[in-house]
Formats: sequence, structure tokens, C-alpha cells
Amino acid sequence: MSIKEDIRILLKQVQNIPPIQALLPSQDVFVTIECEETIVSFKVSKEECSICSDSSTDKQVIIRLLKHDLDQILQGELRLRQLQQMSNVSVSGTWRQIFLLDALFYLVGKTINLEFSK
Repeated sequence: MSIKEDIRILLKQVQNIPPIQALLPSQDVFVTIECEETIVSFKVSKEECSICSDSSTDKQVIIRLLKHDLDQILQGELRLRQLQQMSNVSVSGTWRQIFLLDALFYLVGKTINLEFSK
């Protein structure tokens, strides 16, 4: 599976798990993940969680990381904030946005048993 497909699966699960839905903000938070050669943009909110075109986002949060690190985050093995503290990941955005994404990735990774691309 591609990184884009991994993110699409993650967003679908975010919408299907009620405790996670409760964490979602009322206004859109736009996120861009830059993983090696791939760039994927998406938005999360109570209204909608979806992939968007790169040009349509405000890029409020930008996450730069390696594929191996992204896999660990999506599987709930490591927290986004842990990797950020270890300097393995570059994250720009407000602390509130980063905390939200950290919680979403971790809870989805721990709640469901998905086989993300390796």
C-alpha cells in the first residue's frame, strides 16, 4: 500500500470510532505529511476527515519524516511527540494541533489492528 492509502485508511477509521470523533476539532485542521519522496495532504474536523489536493490546503501542520517512522506512528508503536523529541521528525504547527494529531495517530493505531504498508 502507498502512504496515501495508509492515510486514507487512518482517516476512515477516525470517522468510525466514536471516542476518537469526540477529539476532532469543529474547524478544519489541514495537515501535510512529507515522507521521503511522497507528499500527502489531508484535513480533519468533526464535519469531515479526508485527503485533499496539495494546493487546496493551508498547510497548518507540516510533518516531515521517514517512511519507517510513519509506519511506527500509524501502527501505534511510537507517538508523534516521542519522535519529535528524539529529533527524528520535523513538525510545524501549534502545540494544540500537534497534540491532536499525536492523539489521533496513537488511538487509531492502538484501537484497530491494521496492516499498513511496510
